Amino acid sequence: MIAIVLFGVGEQNGALAGRNMYPVLGRPLMTYPLLAARYSRQADSIAISTNSLAMAQVAHGLGAEAIMRPPELCTPAVAMGEVFRHAVTTIESRGGHPIDMLVVLLANAPVITPALIDRAVDFLAEHQDFDSVATVATHNEYNPAHACFISGKKELVSFLSPPLSRSIADWSRDKLGDIYFIDNCLRVIRRSTLFSDVGSSRLPYPWMGERTSPIVHQGGFDVDYDWQIPGVERRLRQYGFTESRIPYSDNAPLIVMPPTIAARTGDSTGRILVTTAPFGEIDPQPIRLLEQHNLPFMMNPLGRRLKEEELAELIEDYEVLIAGTEPITERVLKRASNLRLIARVGIGLDSVALQVAREMGIAVTYTPDAPSAAVAELTIGQMLALLRRTMAADRGMRQGVWHRWIGRRLGQLTVGVIGVGRVGQRVIRHLQGWSPLRILANDLVVDDNLSRLNGCVWTDRETILCEADVVTLHVPLTPQTRNMIGERELEMMKPDAILINMARGGIVDETALAVALRNRANFSAAVDVFTQEPYGGELAGLENCLLSCHMGSATRDCRLRMETEATEEVVRYFRGEPFANPVPEAEYAIQVIE
Repeated sequence: MIAIVLFGVGEQNGALAGRNMYPVLGRPLMTYPLLAARYSRQADSIAISTNSLAMAQVAHGLGAEAIMRPPELCTPAVAMGEVFRHAVTTIESRGGHPIDMLVVLLANAPVITPALIDRAVDFLAEHQDFDSVATVATHNEYNPAHACFISGKKELVSFLSPPLSRSIADWSRDKLGDIYFIDNCLRVIRRSTLFSDVGSSRLPYPWMGERTSPIVHQGGFDVDYDWQIPGVERRLRQYGFTESRIPYSDNAPLIVMPPTIAARTGDSTGRILVTTAPFGEIDPQPIRLLEQHNLPFMMNPLGRRLKEEELAELIEDYEVLIAGTEPITERVLKRASNLRLIARVGIGLDSVALQVAREMGIAVTYTPDAPSAAVAELTIGQMLALLRRTMAADRGMRQGVWHRWIGRRLGQLTVGVIGVGRVGQRVIRHLQGWSPLRILANDLVVDDNLSRLNGCVWTDRETILCEADVVTLHVPLTPQTRNMIGERELEMMKPDAILINMARGGIVDETALAVALRNRANFSAAVDVFTQEPYGGELAGLENCLLSCHMGSATRDCRLRMETEATEEVVRYFRGEPFANPVPEAEYAIQVIE
């Protein structure tokens, strides 16, 4: 089995922060080695080893499994061999099949092709006496610590390896020929070599084994500085890449980067439209912030969530939109001839036509962390309300009925969490206080560190639906998650199961849910979000359905934080400063890969 793994971490302090997501020909830097892996004929498994959820989500869109790297394997001091071994053991534990070779790609080394990967794997398969293969390039200047030569046996040998002398006189082309660097573009290593106790005596990388075959090529760029980007783009164009074309396949996905700051030109109107409602009612701090910077604004004239046609009528003269959940569709944006920034109050982006916004040069920001604590707490509250039947007791007492309902405890049940992002992780941590029998978790990105700390068990969605007593949803609304819970999925759930949707309307088929609730008296649900809001559908007439009006984030502190963070982005925009929370590439990629 051949496993191709891309290695890269999120933003760090260094010469180029966030380099792996740096835009190159309109795509994140990390997509180029992933595309090479995807179109290699040798790949049995493709994965990414990272600590970045954004990188993991972009990689998932290109067919790569995510291996979330624990913090102790993300420090500069960690030996890369340990990182590689962690990736191999993780893939093997999940798939149940041993790996024969590991193909190592780096997220910041984009100049790699499927043909180069295939050539390296083919060589190692045909030459059992070699332990590894590495790409190398000639250099006129070099650091002796990493300089190598090719021996008469076509093996790569370090200049610093004994029995070579370490005097400068011995490091000469006249005596040893060309000087080479292992350029980090590609390495292929046998599993037996990677896990061997015997390190290499010929190279400064003990995990590469005794015999490494070099593949000499033009040299791969290991991007550490922004001044290298033009050279990388020139090389990629030579390979046939353009902003709109991938040379491996005409049908390959086009991954592009969103603008960090609006790139549109034209006169500034300086006008701000605030459509989210309420705004500044709990605390006037966001309004004071706009006033302190002399920024003129208009509040939502209707005081409620705007409809598409209402927003389209209002938006034309405004440069900045402080937005709620109203539909910011292509139709709306085509009317927004002056718009340059959408500052979203909240985390959900399904209501924003991100691709259209990017094409028009409109920057988009959001407040991803602000609502999480409130949503997670209300999720636990809804679980308890349904388990202890408090809403039924309340209704009965108001009608003069004294009935002591017998409920269930979380400590005796299995809870399933589908979607383990910011909110889902908080829910899992909160559940520790109730000690459920099991916590089952499902997400596109498997975080082994989370399960180690909180005892949750990663599994597939169907297992959760079949085995969990309580199922809670915390996924974004995407083309892949729309109607994710329908008639088939509801039938898989236990007769007395509880379904909670605090995420987004449209994830649960509301018609199918109503049928299930009517036909199964002991089945219950809590729904905070709906396809059409305000909601007035048939769920409102069912006593075993606990309804709330999209109020998951509606606590004083979280609402204030959301409004303030969005307003601060507006201030940054007018001051020409970088945004704190621009919408990440992963969110744009979801719409691109649709």
